[in-house]
Amino acid sequence: MASRRPVRLPSTFRYVAFGAVAGILATAALFGAMHAPEYHKVWQYAVLIGGAGAVFGYVRYRTGSTASSTFMHIGYNLIQFVAMWVRSSVHPS
Repeated sequence: MASRRPVRLPSTFRYVAFGAVAGILATAALFGAMHAPEYHKVWQYAVLIGGAGAVFGYVRYRTGSTASSTFMHIGYNLIQFVAMWVRSSVHPS
């Protein structure tokens, strides 16, 4: 019978095999690369998003909770949404 528990290997492997800093930076680089197509693969945006991913990873590491980094991600997305909405209201196309 299959287990219904979530697989925790990636986060465990990250911190045990490479150490917290290397694991967070490697994951942040993948996070930025994964989001790059959303920004037409402009490397500056990928670096910015990777930096945000590093902060999310650090918060997850320090608190031990995925919820805290998830709420930070929601806040980050909300700030971007509000900024785009305000910009479109001020400068309609």
